[in-house]
Amino acid sequence: MSFDLTADSNQVFNYQIGSVTTSIPWSRPSFEKIKSFFEDDSILHLLEKYNVHLTGGCMWNFNTWDIDLILIHDWDEFTDWNAIEQDLNILNDTALNKHKILLDLTVFNKIDHSFRFPTKSQLIECNKGKNESEYVCERGLNENSVFVKIGYIKKQVGEEIQETSLNLNEIKKLLTENYLCEIDVRNTPHSYKIVQKILTFDESGKFIHHLGYKEFIAMDSEAFFNIQNKRTLSFFRQ
Repeated sequence: MSFDLTADSNQVFNYQIGSVTTSIPWSRPSFEKIKSFFEDDSILHLLEKYNVHLTGGCMWNFNTWDIDLILIHDWDEFTDWNAIEQDLNILNDTALNKHKILLDLTVFNKIDHSFRFPTKSQLIECNKGKNESEYVCERGLNENSVFVKIGYIKKQVGEEIQETSLNLNEIKKLLTENYLCEIDVRNTPHSYKIVQKILTFDESGKFIHHLGYKEFIAMDSEAFFNIQNKRTLSFFRQ
């Protein structure tokens, strides 16, 4: 999501996601940074409104540049998508310009419809006969393959500019006059990095797909470390 360009202190830096902009480079996430964001009084009403859950790379370790958050909203034909886009803008603006962290926000209509990965054993079974480098982690046809995101991102570091507009893709539908998109990725496999993470998971432990923000802020850093998805050989703590 954040592209591959990183900024030095003397370089021009600009980032835009939807209607939100910043000239402040972010840093890698940490337990303390996530907790500080979750405890920010200015966004508590939104964390509660959308029953926000932490997911993604931070559930493994902090060797990532963004913080993946699931937002839950039981949408229907009467949903005010402009209001939802505004809420996402507030969360992104607070994260980028106040806490110097990058969010990856995804709206699902039910928590059970968020991404749930196969176990290591299931993944190996589904790819029987293939070399490990050819393994594929399928999403399937269920409802967890339809979600809502901000559909425009632009990043400038020095003279280089990277840009993506998700709403140009035929499998996505624009929900507002701005940047909010419904995304349908049924039959589109997960990225190979998900395959790699699943293959290095120690199945003697419990796999945690997501964690509610209230559960997170009730923990200390050691408790969170102990529930992160442990990796056998390459797992490390930062």
